[in-house]
Amino acid sequence: MDVGISGIEYEEETDVFWVSDGDNNRLLRIDRNGEIVEEVDVFRRPMHLSYRDGILYVAEFGADRAVFVSGEDRIAIPLPQHPDSPAGVDVKGDRMAVSDFYGHRIILISDHQDRTFGREGTGPGEFNHPTQVRFFGERLYVADAYNNRIQVFNEENDQVLSLGEEEGIKGVIGLFVDEEYIIATDFENHRILLYSREGELKQILEGRLQNPTSVIRNGNELFAGNHGSQSIVVFKRR
Repeated sequence: MDVGISGIEYEEETDVFWVSDGDNNRLLRIDRNGEIVEEVDVFRRPMHLSYRDGILYVAEFGADRAVFVSGEDRIAIPLPQHPDSPAGVDVKGDRMAVSDFYGHRIILISDHQDRTFGREGTGPGEFNHPTQVRFFGERLYVADAYNNRIQVFNEENDQVLSLGEEEGIKGVIGLFVDEEYIIATDFENHRILLYSREGELKQILEGRLQNPTSVIRNGNELFAGNHGSQSIVVFKRR
């Protein structure tokens, strides 16, 4: 199966994966046997995904827009600023974040205020091609890809944590956050790093990973999207 995996999400209610195949301009739903359940080929280089409350959100890198997928509907999301190749999107309540890859910034949308923050650079709140974005609690987590770090921001968009530099990450492409971990893919070093929510390194996963681009966790299972081997690798915690 020729699949250039850019992003993955898990649809728990049906036990299938959504996979963005950016190399072939399509989305796939894939079961645990690796069989394609559904193919949607109307996208231009889809990148990272977010699955919230039965709705799939897609960063459409090649069309400079974000889209949500609900049933048969594919609807573009109005953005207050025009992104230059969005790489990630996430939603929490009335808030949405979109990473503007070539614009080196984050676009934020809410019922109360639309705004952007960030610019190209290496300092706190500056970015070098941000990719995936994730909300958890009151914080926003950003994969700052080629600054080789994860930046964490509060609601005022102030950086409160920066991770990855000490571990020598090379290319933070994928990111996942839950009540226990901040999890990042290390693209060039072929590994995945798990940090506590306070930023302490807890574990490094290696082996079977080839240029991982995305990661999600569900219970005792962690799923990694491998761009290099065109596969989803499953790690189980005992």
